Amino acid sequence: MEKPDIHVIEHLVSRICHDLISPVGAIQNGLELLDDMGPEGFEDARDLLNHSASQAAGRLKTFRMAFGAGGRDPNIGMSDVYKNFADYLPEGGRLQQRWDPMDVSMTVGDMPPGAPKLALCALLIAAECLPKGGIVGIIAADDRTLHIQADGPTLMVPDTLQQAMRGTLPADAHDAKLITALITALSAQSLDIRLELQPEKPDALLVMHLPR
Repeated sequence: MEKPDIHVIEHLVSRICHDLISPVGAIQNGLELLDDMGPEGFEDARDLLNHSASQAAGRLKTFRMAFGAGGRDPNIGMSDVYKNFADYLPEGGRLQQRWDPMDVSMTVGDMPPGAPKLALCALLIAAECLPKGGIVGIIAADDRTLHIQADGPTLMVPDTLQQAMRGTLPADAHDAKLITALITALSAQSLDIRLELQPEKPDALLVMHLPR
């Protein structure tokens, strides 16, 4: 049995914890505000708690689908991808998604189990390439090809990201910023789905080829 790369596991845990520290910490701040101000601070504390709890729950649901085994459930579809990613994105933030999951589902038809999971991972990668915000989305080029799009004022695609997607990144170059790409590449391989990072293409940052 091949030994798992412990660095990949460690960086995945680091990535999840990093994304959860902020909303969980805000929940703690809300509770402290309630303790310090009593009934007078109830409204402010409640708003902070509701917002932070919703943000933490949204990120957890996204991570469970993108990185967990449950994402391979054949009952999961593109509408679930859209909803999970919507819950993941900060409300009113600079990054938005703009695409029609129903149109994608109708064009593709019978989508193999695990493909929506991989599409969600691809959206996360696209989001990470837009540090100043922008718009991400998915369109179906044909019944077996999905284009994951990213458009914004700054599109950053480092060479290390391409290496991570191709599985050629040296072990000592792994870090939490690249873990989504590493996990996505491993998932694509296990699902027999080809996912290509193509930053030079004007209409797609990533191209996802589904098996026939």
